[in-house]
Amino acid sequence: MMEFSANHASIWATVPLTVDRYVALCHPLLHRQISYPARARRIIAVVFTLALASGVPFFWWSDMWRVSHAPNNLDTALVWTHVTIIYFLPCCIFLVLNSLIIRRLRKRQRQQMCQDESGQQLALPGKLGKSTAMLLAVTSVFAILWAPRTGVVLYHLYVSSVHNDWRVHLAYDLANMLAMLNTAVNFFLYCFVSKPFKAAVRDVLLFRGAPLHPRRPLHHQRNAANASTSSISSTKRSQREITPLSPKRADIKM
Repeated sequence: MMEFSANHASIWATVPLTVDRYVALCHPLLHRQISYPARARRIIAVVFTLALASGVPFFWWSDMWRVSHAPNNLDTALVWTHVTIIYFLPCCIFLVLNSLIIRRLRKRQRQQMCQDESGQQLALPGKLGKSTAMLLAVTSVFAILWAPRTGVVLYHLYVSSVHNDWRVHLAYDLANMLAMLNTAVNFFLYCFVSKPFKAAVRDVLLFRGAPLHPRRPLHHQRNAANASTSSISSTKRSQREITPLSPKRADIKM
């Protein structure tokens, strides 16, 4: 149960990241409204809870190393549920969302190049190319590394048993190794493309916690200072208007 729960959590933890990238690039105003740390923590908790719950039915997963009889209906249902959860469904989500993101990035690049004829247009294609390459890499790595495990499990279900053929046993072990490699590869991909992710990893490895009261950038401090100065001047002005004139000043004015 824990093995299947860990597999499901490893894969489905990447799905909210892909959804978040899609909303951030294609619907930036909506992303500012719905994306904040508290909601992210709730989504992570929901993903891990569902992954743990999804591993419970696999308590009845057949021991393919020792069972030599043909798979029954329960084995067939569990195998197809497993390959749908770990491969077919997330792979479809990755392909659809990343295709929409890449399409939006290319459309934005064409619009920017049509509007700008100066040197500013050279900075955007590099940034879009890096984002596009990262999205293609994440999707391709997932599809390639999890495909052998899916194929071997289905081959064991319909063609040959591990108990009867040692080569299927070896192929299943190698397929599991490749599938587990996907998580490690994604970690380095995110470190390569995301500076905040890289900085967070550096802080964790060096046992450095984030400051409780982070310093605001200089322009925010200037804006705050300007706002406070303007509020003080407006307060003084309103007090000057409200305060009545003394008798001497009134006489002089008259």
